[in-house]
Amino acid sequence: MMKESMLHLKSLNHISLVCRSVEKSLDFYQSVLGFFPIRSSGSFDFNGAWLFNYGIGIHLLQSEDPDTQEDHPD
Repeated sequence: MMKESMLHLKSLNHISLVCRSVEKSLDFYQSVLGFFPIRSSGSFDFNGAWLFNYGIGIHLLQSEDPDTQEDHPD
């Protein structure tokens, strides 16, 4: 029998998503999914945005080619 190796989350603070256009992604997450923008800490020097709703934060990071981004697990 295979041992189950799933991570059972009890909560989630936020996720980061790389996108081609912060503006288009903001429109989708606000208009379709009901998230609202919140102010970031201001310590980031790249184009991005923070959103929040349903107890979850989303951090949008803009990249010209998100498919070639390296994975950097935190």
